[in-house]
Amino acid sequence: ITLVLLDADRPIKVSDITGHQYYQIKAELNGRVNNLRAAAWASLQSHTVADSTTVNLTKRTEPLIFNKTEDSLWHIATGVEEQLEDFNHLLAEIKTGPEKLETIKRFEFITFHQSYGYEEFIEGLRPVTNAEGDISYEIKPGVFKRICKRAQADPDNHYAIVIDEINRGNISKIFGELISLIEIDKRAGTDNELTVTLPYSGTAFSVPSNLDIIGTMNTADRSLSHIDLALRRRFEFKELRTDYSLVSDDVDGINVRRMLYAMNQRITLLLDRDHTLGHAALMKVATLAELIPVFKTHFMPLLEEYFFENWEKIDQVFNNNGFIEEQKNANNLWLGDSDDYANKSFRLNSGAFNNIALYQKIYAGLDDSAFVECDEAVAES
Repeated sequence: ITLVLLDADRPIKVSDITGHQYYQIKAELNGRVNNLRAAAWASLQSHTVADSTTVNLTKRTEPLIFNKTEDSLWHIATGVEEQLEDFNHLLAEIKTGPEKLETIKRFEFITFHQSYGYEEFIEGLRPVTNAEGDISYEIKPGVFKRICKRAQADPDNHYAIVIDEINRGNISKIFGELISLIEIDKRAGTDNELTVTLPYSGTAFSVPSNLDIIGTMNTADRSLSHIDLALRRRFEFKELRTDYSLVSDDVDGINVRRMLYAMNQRITLLLDRDHTLGHAALMKVATLAELIPVFKTHFMPLLEEYFFENWEKIDQVFNNNGFIEEQKNANNLWLGDSDDYANKSFRLNSGAFNNIALYQKIYAGLDDSAFVECDEAVAES
């Protein structure tokens, strides 16, 4: 209301205030559709200056900056300029717009987990403390409701919310009554538009059509790969596999792209394709010195867990290149003659990781035709 009166720069009626675009946008962001005129009257009277002769309300709330003429026209009172400093700056910012368009953020990124709930996602009660230390509870919008309101107020632009680990959350607990509203044909402005009344605030709510909901999940984690069917059938699924175009084909003479592809083909045959190695760890590798720690601290721990320390299979992934060596005399050395049922003993050959030829051996001996699928994927990218 203060911004509206400053923008008008003259006494105006309450109907002019509620019809102003600032008031309308703020009401939409707050989810207010009813009693807008009554809300304006209440705010105007409660923030009227104490010496006003036209407003008799006893209980008033800071800041006291409004006044009313005998003709019921509202305006900014005189002598309150110091209290308007922030409002004047805000009005100037609204009129000039943001300094840089790139700074406008039209997305939110969140991560689901077992404790994540409706209150964080949609809306819920939150404790607030005043200057005296008294605690009260207010209804606060969650991240999804906030970005929905931003998208509704800016229909010409697309917005998005990215939900990482979407399968780790309790879907029915988090989405609640919104599980149907996220469907494309149930969005605001569509033929089958649905609107619900939110339980905490009691306001009408719908999901705008210019908001994309993007969820990510790791299918390799079988304990979590199943997600609520009610949610699954409302999403399109896109499988994201290793992007070999993001990996170099020449790192000190090593074709890291073909090396990774060969390793993944063997992992697929020995285990399954859900456990193939990704491209992220190799994207910035430009030298052998950078490649060595990737193998030692990234690939090796993963493969040990994938294959339950079955070193012979891990050695197959590397094409028996010498990264892993069997300690042939370990049983006799430590168990003597009673080694009939002892396991084979293996260890990493640390010195081998400095040898370029051993990395090349991972993909050596294979014809170019073995890498057709990899080369085609790179060409498409």
